[in-house]
Amino acid sequence: AIAVVTPGVDVARLMKLEPATHALVERHQLLDADPLLVLPARITRRKNIEGALRIVAALRDAGMRPRLVVTGPPGPHNPTNAAYLAELQRLRAALDAPVVFLYESFVDDAGRPRPVSDAMIADWLSLADGLLFPSRSEGFGMPVIEAALRQTPVFCADIAPFREIAGDDALYFGLDESPATTAGRIADALRRDSRYRLRRRVREQYTWQAIYRRAIKPLLAGVDENPGA
Repeated sequence: AIAVVTPGVDVARLMKLEPATHALVERHQLLDADPLLVLPARITRRKNIEGALRIVAALRDAGMRPRLVVTGPPGPHNPTNAAYLAELQRLRAALDAPVVFLYESFVDDAGRPRPVSDAMIADWLSLADGLLFPSRSEGFGMPVIEAALRQTPVFCADIAPFREIAGDDALYFGLDESPATTAGRIADALRRDSRYRLRRRVREQYTWQAIYRRAIKPLLAGVDENPGA
């Protein structure tokens, strides 16, 4: 007969999230993701974002609740990148892939895309359960370095720049590997990671949002709002 409501954590306050990041997390319910992945790149073909969409769809098909956040806009130096974004949007719809493009979601009142700051990129890397980076080619690979400093696991294409940076400390996948195979390897790596398992448990049970849904809302639903009626 006694409901026990534990203390909770305010994720945005604890992690010092940018207000815009927090608003996007709430709007898209990203704390419910399992796993939450981030791809911090401009939308250009060499980034192989279609590969990331297929991997995320395969994770979903394997019974997980993944979400992928793609942070960048279409690359400005090639006019075909706008067409590439349209292709990705069609593929997302065809796969029903759980993917958020900030270029669509982070907009001003007139619907124009807003610039994504370095602070927001840092937020996404801190929130994410993994960096998903399937590029076909790179000159370097700064997101791998940034993810490492944020203690974010790296799941990336097996190309020379990433090998040079991460050595044996990333999960690599071949560009010709099937999305289902890659998804299975990512899922297995996450399930064996005690930090991920604990982070997921906290998001599911100990954020104030989770506590409200689980423990407080049912109590309020049982209160007679008009006791004198």
